[in-house]
Amino acid sequence: MRGHQRRLLGSSESGSGGGATYGGFGSTFVNVKDAPYSAAGDNSTDDTAAIQAAIDAVTAEGGGTVYFPEGRYLVSGALKSSHNAGTRLYRAQVTIPEVSMNSKKVELELLGPTPMGDYAGYTTGTVVPDQGAIIVSTLTGQTYSAAGLPACIGGPDEVDGTGFNRTNVGVYVRNLGFRAPSNPTVTMVNLARVASAKVQACFFDTTVGLANVVQPTAGTGRGLRMPSVANNTLLRVQDVAIVGYMVGLETGEHCLTENVEIIMCIVPWTPMPGPHLQWAVNVGIEWCPYLIASVNPSTGIVGDLTSAAYLDIDGLSIEEHTGSPTWMNPATNVILDNSHHLRGHVRFARSAAGGVPATDGLPTQGARRLSLSNVASGKFNVHSKTLASFTAINNGTSGKIIEVGAGTGAPYVAFDSTADLAFFTQTRAKLLADNALDGTETTVARITKDGAVRPRQLATGSRPAAATAGAGAMIWDSTLGKPIWSTGSAWVDATGAAV
Repeated sequence: MRGHQRRLLGSSESGSGGGATYGGFGSTFVNVKDAPYSAAGDNSTDDTAAIQAAIDAVTAEGGGTVYFPEGRYLVSGALKSSHNAGTRLYRAQVTIPEVSMNSKKVELELLGPTPMGDYAGYTTGTVVPDQGAIIVSTLTGQTYSAAGLPACIGGPDEVDGTGFNRTNVGVYVRNLGFRAPSNPTVTMVNLARVASAKVQACFFDTTVGLANVVQPTAGTGRGLRMPSVANNTLLRVQDVAIVGYMVGLETGEHCLTENVEIIMCIVPWTPMPGPHLQWAVNVGIEWCPYLIASVNPSTGIVGDLTSAAYLDIDGLSIEEHTGSPTWMNPATNVILDNSHHLRGHVRFARSAAGGVPATDGLPTQGARRLSLSNVASGKFNVHSKTLASFTAINNGTSGKIIEVGAGTGAPYVAFDSTADLAFFTQTRAKLLADNALDGTETTVARITKDGAVRPRQLATGSRPAAATAGAGAMIWDSTLGKPIWSTGSAWVDATGAAV
């Protein structure tokens, strides 16, 4: 503990250690079990009002800690909806108070007694974690409205679309569990429009163990939602586990996601749009049909991301499910980005049932600007300018890896252009037929690991007849200093001119 004294609000200190000195966050400390808040934490008493009163009291004092001793804090209160001049909208059972962006920032910590982010002991069976402090929402049957997503704990939502329209509260959540009814229709923690946020050593699950998780269907059912675009701060999600939601985690720009495990969610991760980078290190995704996509909050339909997001993910561990229940099996395309909004790089490893490494790439729909590499095999996903070309290139299967040979020395042409794509589509069959993808190419070309076409190099006088090479063949004419293609009867350059 740090040595400075902290101001205790409430009539007694018995619930928080009997007169101890508190350190760690802000100048004010509130124990939700102390009077006048008097939360029960017994998993049967509705503690909504007690939690709200404690948060309001700490905020009114300019910031500090709301402490939750071990217990199950039932939140059964109705959604509170409010707005400021019709723009800053709230919809939550427990709200983060509104503080003007023109006033001093309030730092608010929600703190439990013990770290809760390790879900390793509960990855099978019917039991759920029962230690520490857990906030349990009882809301069911919720739907999306113009006021935003229904939340257990939340600040203003982002429906107004104004990035700087926030409550000037920094929210720091540590050592807490958050639990929703099975097939959640509520977002457990919505921090989309707070000033800043860090969430550490927490879990977000449902009232059933992993063996009984049902397919999430509600677009409003989300685990954790971090601040979105225009937050102008550094955000962090660290040592967190999320289980059983339609959307597990939503992160915005400037957010570092570290040591996070997401299990049995339809879409484990949605990067919210923003012009600045977000990072991730050591993220595990298990038994989720998708990896990265967006979910319509009204319909629950999984679809494309809506705008640009910049990612740098170093260490994405994917454990795929096969068999029953089939809803957890991988989708045809696990990353949905037809408009190519995702930008950046993802290093990943895949394993199928039984932990067997999968050496191929990730099946993606679009995502041309996203570089994907399998650390188990060194393979890169191959991308093209259009979804149609992408499908044609990959023989009808989007996102499939085309194996490559190393090779050095010869000039090459990358196929990130219309002419190169046309060549690649035309010649892939011949490359395969000639076994020209194994590094022993002698007649046509090879595909390199970096996703480029590296043609055989020949002088004009040494090249074979176009008919002998066959339609679609390519060489680098060292005399002309450019690639040329066979039409079956003539050699032509990228413009179609005979050479």
